[in-house]
Amino acid sequence: MFLELAKMGFMETESKEKFQLKHEDLSHVAEDALDLWSDDCLQRKETAEDLESIVLSQKGPIVIALNGKWGSGKTFFLDRFSKQYKRGKRTSVFFDAWQDDTLEDPLLALIGQLALAFPSGERHEECKEILRCVFRFIKATAANFCKAQTGLDLEALLNPPETFFALYQRGLEERKTIRESLTKLAQKNFEETGAPLLFVIDELDRCRPTFAVSLLERVKHLFSIPHVVFVIGADLEQLKHTIRSVYGDIDASNYLHRFLDIELALPEASPEKFVQMLCQKHQFANHKLGDRSYDFMWLVANQHHLSLREIEKSCRLSAFVSFSQNANGIDAPIFVVPAVVLKVRDEVRYRKFVEWNMAPRELVDLVFPGLTYDQLQYDSRIQNNLMWLLRIYASDAKSRYLNEIDEILSQNAQGHPIDKQSNAIPAFLASETDSTVAEFLESVQNQVKNFGQTINVRYTLQRISERLDFIGPENF
Repeated sequence: MFLELAKMGFMETESKEKFQLKHEDLSHVAEDALDLWSDDCLQRKETAEDLESIVLSQKGPIVIALNGKWGSGKTFFLDRFSKQYKRGKRTSVFFDAWQDDTLEDPLLALIGQLALAFPSGERHEECKEILRCVFRFIKATAANFCKAQTGLDLEALLNPPETFFALYQRGLEERKTIRESLTKLAQKNFEETGAPLLFVIDELDRCRPTFAVSLLERVKHLFSIPHVVFVIGADLEQLKHTIRSVYGDIDASNYLHRFLDIELALPEASPEKFVQMLCQKHQFANHKLGDRSYDFMWLVANQHHLSLREIEKSCRLSAFVSFSQNANGIDAPIFVVPAVVLKVRDEVRYRKFVEWNMAPRELVDLVFPGLTYDQLQYDSRIQNNLMWLLRIYASDAKSRYLNEIDEILSQNAQGHPIDKQSNAIPAFLASETDSTVAEFLESVQNQVKNFGQTINVRYTLQRISERLDFIGPENF
């Protein structure tokens, strides 16, 4: 495989810098970083400060849900927020639920992370004692559950026989001990720091359904104590699906809000600066994508409403493909960027694009879906890139687009109205005047004549398609 990569030119840029197939995860930052928010392209610092003020004002117990869709930057935000809270000499426990969902009971991992938050001293020893109680509690409840479900008495096999009631009573006692110990720990922490003990839970919506539901239930039943605040980042709609997969067709929204006291929404952010950062990280300027690709990537991603995670994947794969793409003097982004975005988002539309068997109207809709004339009027970047796209289309060796434009303009000059439903005219011009449409077509006409080249677009797209197919479907 690596020999094939080298032959294709994927292993280095034109400046001989090694291309990284996978960049480091930038969601997490070192606790001792001088500026936790130095790479905050989405401008979430102010949101973190607002959330911190809310947490500090709470006496607890309270569970705050931070709702954000998949790929909206929740992990980045929660990581920075947790570390920012610590910088005030306060205690924050960051819990990546997905990393520990191989455990049957999330309580073990949650208390384990609490112990790590107090690496030494009296609080650490208290956490270790709580952890011992948790083991005893899980043992008692597991034996109880097993006997109820199967009739098999685990306690009778491992220890002297005990009654079912005795097992139940032992579980109650251990649970009471856990709550009392946690209450004392939270109170001492508050006295020492003047702030609540904060738990930040991430990736809950990616966990096994039973683990996710069990975690919510453990938080509700064992951590409902003063001076404890939970912030849980998740896609709440996905969590509702998780609940239904465990309990069947129930009112998942009502059930979920038994565990959540308040719901906040992670503000949507403009991804423009995020795209700019990714283009720099993936060295777009050092290879065939060039400087123009930043604007084009942003515009296409914005029109397709890509999530931040989809944008990251599109930028990485565009860079990957472009390292081997011999553009032969043709601007590569006009092919690579929409091909990759469509591949990430919609396989059917991607195949339509790379087959290059479409009218101009359909091409514009594939690359810039939902484009309006107002956007075109007020954003010069859209104007430039749309003209760039249609110039390439009209310059294709097999294209008759220039002839169609000549025919439409000739008929209009003779007094005939322009058929705005024609496949030669983009849909965003359908309600505009004939003079507006004619002006647009004349601009395309001039662009093509000034370009003065005939190109084989299908060959270029075939090469791009080969590289995307080579990467494999698991990357999409």
